[in-house]
Amino acid sequence: MSEAASPTPSPGDDSSGAEESSSLAPAAGAPPVPTAGEGGSQIARGARLLLGLAVLGLAVKGMISLVPKEDLVPFVTPQVPPRVQVLELQAEQFVQTEERYARLQPCQEWTLRLEVGGRLAQRPVMNGQECEPGRLLLALDPIPFKAEVSAAEARLRNTESGLRLSEAELERVKALSASTATQRDLDAALAERDQSLALKAEANAALRQALFRLEHSSLFAPTKGVVSQLSVEAGAVVVPSQTLGRFARRDVLIAKILVSAEVRRGLVVGQEATLVDDVERVYPAVLARGAPVPSGTSGQFEVEFEVKNSDRRLLPGEPVRVRFSHGKALARLRVPRGTVYEEYGLWRALVPPAERGSGAFRAGSAPVVLGPGDALAGWVTIHSGLRVGSKVLVPDRVVRVREGQNVAVGQIDSTWLPPYAGR
Repeated sequence: MSEAASPTPSPGDDSSGAEESSSLAPAAGAPPVPTAGEGGSQIARGARLLLGLAVLGLAVKGMISLVPKEDLVPFVTPQVPPRVQVLELQAEQFVQTEERYARLQPCQEWTLRLEVGGRLAQRPVMNGQECEPGRLLLALDPIPFKAEVSAAEARLRNTESGLRLSEAELERVKALSASTATQRDLDAALAERDQSLALKAEANAALRQALFRLEHSSLFAPTKGVVSQLSVEAGAVVVPSQTLGRFARRDVLIAKILVSAEVRRGLVVGQEATLVDDVERVYPAVLARGAPVPSGTSGQFEVEFEVKNSDRRLLPGEPVRVRFSHGKALARLRVPRGTVYEEYGLWRALVPPAERGSGAFRAGSAPVVLGPGDALAGWVTIHSGLRVGSKVLVPDRVVRVREGQNVAVGQIDSTWLPPYAGR
């Protein structure tokens, strides 16, 4: 049986080749397929890498086997428990202290006014100048006032001469009344004498007024102080009672503050206080006055503290802090700040266990209620939770200790301790 011969593609027919090539081509986006030669080279490289790692591991293992076993034991730093001091609490007596802000004021201040008017002839001082007692501050032109004094003196002399004449006439009428003078003549002489007396009294009053105007045409320093707020110059015309400036003492200044009724009851005039300026300089002061009734509608009492300022280091208007004590001495329990800590919103104090040996022990704690304290000094007041005779643990300021932590009794140096604890 003869087989049918398959058709042989002609050289120009590329349809079958195109179909075969299209079936072998990778899909779009697929990674390139390595050839047989490339896959073999990658396997060889991986084998060589594994062989190198195995040889390196054997070398390291051999080197480790040469090191003594005792050198391979890890070094552990021994844990040293923090040192604490056991403090038995004692009551301390203290007086309640307040600190208030105030501004310094002159203890005495005057408004410069002239009671008469005229042309200002002299102003020999400047604003801010310190003056001694009796120093001339302001003076009006004295010529008009001296003229008034001279006119009043002349009028007084004229009335005095008229009075002498009327008195002499009255004496003559009295001498003649028994023989020739009538009662009418006597009454006229008496009336003329009385009129002369009235004229003399009027002239005396005019002279006193002229002298007053002359005396009050000048202003002098009432005490040692500083003149300020001068608003007129020489040559200006001033009217009576016009404000011309101010004069104040600076050797004694006062600080006024308002306090509650409770604080006012504990203050005594003459008690000592302290003033602190803005550069922390401290000045002694005394309570000079305490108002017996509240000031205005605030319900608070005004008190004044005096401070000596002979060296003029303080200035009126300068802000200061006033520190003073009030009331009777009270008892309080103070502990170092590191003795207490806050846990879940509650304060606890470190206390020693009921039984402890001579070595390390675990710290205990007790709930407490805190009062005021001094963060800079490093202490706080205990209101409740501890009492006199209770023992607490005091760690160093740089150490943080909590309940259950191992501690050991030792000497501490970097924390505050009450005076009775010693060092």
